[in-house]
Amino acid sequence: MKNIRNMISLMLAVGSLNISAAVAVAATTDAEKSTPEKSTVVADSDPLMAEFSQQARTYEKLFQAGNAEALADLWTSDGSLETSDGQVCRGKQQLKDYFASDFAKNGRRTLKVNITSLHSPAPGVVVEKGTTAASGNAPSGRYTVLHVKRDGGWKMSWVMESAFQDRDITSVRALGWLSGKWKSATPKGDTLEISAKWIENGNFLECTTYDTVLKSEVRQIIGYSPLVGTLVSWHFAPNGGFGQGEWSRLPDGWRQESAGVSRDGIRTNATYTIKQRSKDTFTWQSTHRSINGASIPDSAILVLSRVSE
Repeated sequence: MKNIRNMISLMLAVGSLNISAAVAVAATTDAEKSTPEKSTVVADSDPLMAEFSQQARTYEKLFQAGNAEALADLWTSDGSLETSDGQVCRGKQQLKDYFASDFAKNGRRTLKVNITSLHSPAPGVVVEKGTTAASGNAPSGRYTVLHVKRDGGWKMSWVMESAFQDRDITSVRALGWLSGKWKSATPKGDTLEISAKWIENGNFLECTTYDTVLKSEVRQIIGYSPLVGTLVSWHFAPNGGFGQGEWSRLPDGWRQESAGVSRDGIRTNATYTIKQRSKDTFTWQSTHRSINGASIPDSAILVLSRVSE
């Protein structure tokens, strides 16, 4: 448990993935007991792409028919959905209720699902990314799905949706309030120290995080990507680990989906959420975390306070 606590304390605030801590936690998981599986990108010609494309067509038909129960059945029994407006549904009953409420409020309508990428980080696991468009309009949202194979078929274990946003909203300037120095104290008195500053004529925000326990410093650079239409980040650890993340706006904060790899090839994934409470405080939490495909617990919600200079 001490290694897990160390990872929680060292994971980068504001969404940067901690590669060096991942190595420490991996020692307590089954992931280290075998050779890491390589993540496989699924080609358009691969039969797996055809299988998931067919599943997307099934989703479209059920959505157009307003069949809330059948839609919920596409998830695992404990599967979850995080919507673009911040709602979280867990389990088939909550999913069914969510879709039923949506259809009652907005009526039946067409939906187009476009898969942009598939990759398999481990046997029996596929990560799907794509866009959605309603009623024949231009794409208005993007999504990420974690599929798992159950009883010979594929089920959705976790789905995260986010809306396309205007350039002004997703500009790195929207995170300008992070500029400065921050500190967070854990229950045992350990701290994370964060320093954020503008670089390259204000086009990027550089964040450096220092953990007082593991004496480790990690650097993250945040900027806007016109290719994905939102904020992206790159993070680098002194031990040679690196990774990247993609950000989406929430009604009361930001969410980052992040992935990284250590110099030894250990893969890490996590979702990070930050919420500004005031001009001098914000909260941070790391969820949906895994090391080489093996899940680890969510972090506690940390509160970071601005340090007067």
